[in-house]
Amino acid sequence: MNLDILVYSQQLTPRVKYSLNLILRDILKLTVSFTDIESVFEGYNGPKFSYSYRSTGNELNFVPYGLLFERGIEQFEVPVFATDKGVGLFRVNDSQFPFDLFSATFYLAARYEEYLPHVKDKHGRFSAKHSLAYNANFLGLPVINTWALELKEILEKKFESLRFQKSNFQIVPTIDVDSAFAYKEKGIVRTVAGIAKDIIQTDFVNLKKRLSTLIGNSEDPFEVFDQLIAIQKKFEMKFVYFFLVGDYDKNDKNVSITSRKFQSVIKHVNDYSFVGLHPSFASNDNSEKLAIELTRLSKVLHYPVKYSRQHFLKLHLPDTYRSLMDLEITDDFSMGYPDHSGFRASICTPYYFYDLELEIETNLLLHPFCFMEATYKYYHPAEPESVLVEALKLAKEVRKVNGEFCFVWHSDSLSQLDPWQGWQNLLSDLLQSVKEL
Repeated sequence: MNLDILVYSQQLTPRVKYSLNLILRDILKLTVSFTDIESVFEGYNGPKFSYSYRSTGNELNFVPYGLLFERGIEQFEVPVFATDKGVGLFRVNDSQFPFDLFSATFYLAARYEEYLPHVKDKHGRFSAKHSLAYNANFLGLPVINTWALELKEILEKKFESLRFQKSNFQIVPTIDVDSAFAYKEKGIVRTVAGIAKDIIQTDFVNLKKRLSTLIGNSEDPFEVFDQLIAIQKKFEMKFVYFFLVGDYDKNDKNVSITSRKFQSVIKHVNDYSFVGLHPSFASNDNSEKLAIELTRLSKVLHYPVKYSRQHFLKLHLPDTYRSLMDLEITDDFSMGYPDHSGFRASICTPYYFYDLELEIETNLLLHPFCFMEATYKYYHPAEPESVLVEALKLAKEVRKVNGEFCFVWHSDSLSQLDPWQGWQNLLSDLLQSVKEL
């Protein structure tokens, strides 16, 4: 039998396999197999443990709470309590852990609470302030990764032959391109409207910048892509860019994909980076629009686009992810909050989406992020220096568990335009500080 570890459970439900695979396979990098036959488990001489209400012998036994043996979605209280090393959910007795870490992992990673009735914000999103992690004060901690490392210590002590692959701390910068140009390529109607707005608001500074750009005397303030590429080269890493190519709308204000200059920007960035789709706000509940946008970007790049992140981080479970999978998107980077920094799914490792309504693990790989600079511009206004401090706090937590520090930046925050004056060096400063960790 080609495996690192065998797990016995009297019920091998999709939830059981998903949760144990997330911890053992995705975080601890073990090859795991399952059995619900006691004789098979007892006859196996390699590393093993049971996940059952009673042990079969003298093996390591982790007592279930029961959540992973259920089907369907129900509203219930989830008491959070302090442990010697942090926090726990779903308390159990006579187990290797004081709580069922696999039920806790499932509840948080599968985003169980987001399937329950909840008050949405003005954009129809689940807010951080309604989450268990926020209200129990562990939003800033990747607790699933911490639990996995605690499990690793237990397994290492019990099984000297068990070998774990080393996981390395990684930095994953991602860039949202909501608007590639501030003034150029907007078309006659939008350009005239912009000039009129500047005049009506007596914003003659902006009017001067606009006109200077339009007549070719100045570079467009949002044309910062060579700067971004220079930062990539300096730190020897590839960024992941998400381009908004939807039709112009109230919440989707990029230039048209028919613009050759816009297409040139996308191709130029693609030469040095990874490129994905930034599905428009309007496409979130319109699968036809989503398909059109994906086709547009794929035609520009001449290859099938597989990465995505929702504009406005508008995420409705499970519908948003189902729509992406229908179009063969393989990786999504939307798992994070717009209104608070922290770990929305309590994890800092890519993991697979579990469709709680269908009770299946899918092939859509989620890349959770824990920080976005725009949070400190639009939700919790702060100066760049304090923003850097907040980002480094999260990076240090990720570093402790050798996870991925994935964060969101916006290309226009490197410009000198309102409201981003004074922020243009923050990305480079952040990367330098994180690298020094």
